[in-house]
Amino acid sequence: MKYQLDPWSNVKIGFDVDKSFSMELEMLPSVLSSEKMRDAEWYIGTGGSIAAKPLIIDGIVYFGACDKNLYAVSLEDGKELWRFPTNGQIYNSDCVLHEGVLFFGSLDGCIYAVSTEGKLAWKFKTQGGIFCTPQIKGDVIYFSSVDKNFYAISLGGKFLWKFALDSKSLNVSIDGDLALVPCMGGNLYAISIPKRNLVWRFSGKGLMFPPPAIKDGVAYQGCNDNNIYAIDTRTGREIWRFTGGNAFDTGSLIHGNLILQGCRDNNFYAIDRRTGKKVWSFKTGSMLSWKYIARDGVVYFGSWDNCLYAVNVNSGRLVWKFKTQGPIDNGPEISGDRLVFGSYDCNLYCLDLQGKLVWKFPTSISTPIKIDLVLQGEQEISLQTIWKASEEEKAIKNELIEIRDYANRESEYSTGRSKDYIKGKKGYI
Repeated sequence: MKYQLDPWSNVKIGFDVDKSFSMELEMLPSVLSSEKMRDAEWYIGTGGSIAAKPLIIDGIVYFGACDKNLYAVSLEDGKELWRFPTNGQIYNSDCVLHEGVLFFGSLDGCIYAVSTEGKLAWKFKTQGGIFCTPQIKGDVIYFSSVDKNFYAISLGGKFLWKFALDSKSLNVSIDGDLALVPCMGGNLYAISIPKRNLVWRFSGKGLMFPPPAIKDGVAYQGCNDNNIYAIDTRTGREIWRFTGGNAFDTGSLIHGNLILQGCRDNNFYAIDRRTGKKVWSFKTGSMLSWKYIARDGVVYFGSWDNCLYAVNVNSGRLVWKFKTQGPIDNGPEISGDRLVFGSYDCNLYCLDLQGKLVWKFPTSISTPIKIDLVLQGEQEISLQTIWKASEEEKAIKNELIEIRDYANRESEYSTGRSKDYIKGKKGYI
């Protein structure tokens, strides 16, 4: 069975070689929550899409892209200052700056340390792609890898220790001496950093992708079983859960007494973090981006409907929205009166806080990424994102193509995938 996802139309077209059928995008979590997803492989093609949140320091914007480059561009005018090449896509691993060094992960399996002038200091290799944003505490860097390990390395890139997980992990949060590590097997691990052992483990009924948000001894963890869980960080005990209309596979943002989080039911929710009750929700045209930011009573977030939204954090009412040519899968960053974010359309955008375009910066490849998904135990299930230039082009193509034609169409996914993977042309999770 194969799947083809067209985020432009918000319709997921599924097709079985023997039994053609179609299904809505909203049904996708039923696939993602399958037990077979525990060891699924995500093959991410090379393209110019930006799926990482930018970092802004001293008037410079640093961000990674799926063309395998880390970029530095001027916040003032969007001019490129330098780029640093890696051997894999930089996908959702945000840069962090510590003592003048940028740290980030790549799907080539490495954590990189790069100077603010774009020079390599060192890199540390794991056995799997790194989706995780590195977390730094003291003189230690913590992160997880899809090789099913949680790592601790020194600021100089030396291995210190690791903790074996039951499944792949894409993110980590650090709270004091506790590392909270969500896993695709459905478990949230609480690991003691000083003792390097398991303190507790909380189990949901679906994948756990995003890192938990933590405050006042409570971790807020989204899960693909359609719930956000509030968990006592001392005991691992559930305090409350909030159930949405679909999977919560995006991050949580704590803003005062609110938990702000997007859902695959296309809603952005504001939830009272003390009671777990909904305060308001805001409907978009598709599933929500990975991260968000709130400033001066406004929360900014992206959607796979190609729009960045500014919404009043108290009322849930729209302030403004800005449309790009591709899904927005990660959050924006704000510096002064500038808001910067990336899109799958291969551009980095800079807006003012009224939603007006200041500049945009194109990455080195104008073709967006494509994604393959192969579930463990299946002959072949693939998920592929396709980008179209216009609604007119999409309509024409839909008229010309019958669903049964997909089974016979030759593409890079059916004719050359194994060669591409062996040659390292695609990163994987």
